[in-house]
Amino acid sequence: NENNPDFAREFAQLLDMLYECAFDHKETALRLGISNSKLLKELYRIAEVWSNFQLIRAEKNLPELKIPR
Repeated sequence: NENNPDFAREFAQLLDMLYECAFDHKETALRLGISNSKLLKELYRIAEVWSNFQLIRAEKNLPELKIPR
C-alpha cells in the first residue's frame, strides 16, 4: 500500500532482489518469502514498473509474463 510509511523502502528491496535474481520472478518471490502472484501483482500496480520489468525480461531473453489477476 502506497500509504504505508515503509512502502518505498519495501518496494526498493523488491526491485533490488529482482535485479539480484536476474529478473527471474520465481526466484525473487522465493527469496522474499512471497508467492509468485503476489510479486507480480505488486509490480503491476505501478504501470511504469511493470512495463520496464517486461522490457528488461525481454532483453534477457526471458518470456513476457501475463498480466496478473
